[in-house]
Amino acid sequence: MSSGLAALRGKTTTVTLKIGAAGTYVGGRWQPNTTPIEVPDYELSVQQASPDEQLLLPEGKRGRETLRLYDSNVNGLMPADDEAGTDGDIVVHEGREFEVQRVDRYKMGLLNHARAFAVRVNP
Repeated sequence: MSSGLAALRGKTTTVTLKIGAAGTYVGGRWQPNTTPIEVPDYELSVQQASPDEQLLLPEGKRGRETLRLYDSNVNGLMPADDEAGTDGDIVVHEGREFEVQRVDRYKMGLLNHARAFAVRVNP
């Protein structure tokens, strides 16, 4: 993570990122890949989301534990898309899994980064 982003958002934490590999169509129906690609030692700034920030999430996800994540890789995290039926990336933090629900990408030149919100899976 860039030192500028780390200084702005706090310390970085090493997490494991589980990326849902693309699936395939079988008989005209989309079949997701059930084996995610694991990226160990992925660096993020991890913070608890505020109650106001939880209101940005889909209604069924608002009551769960939510993390605010900052990533220096603007395109590093992919959110869930309920309309398309795709799962978001999974962030494993302190032994618990969180699914990325929303990603805001900021391309500003010097401090390009992404802010994401992830909710606890099976709390």
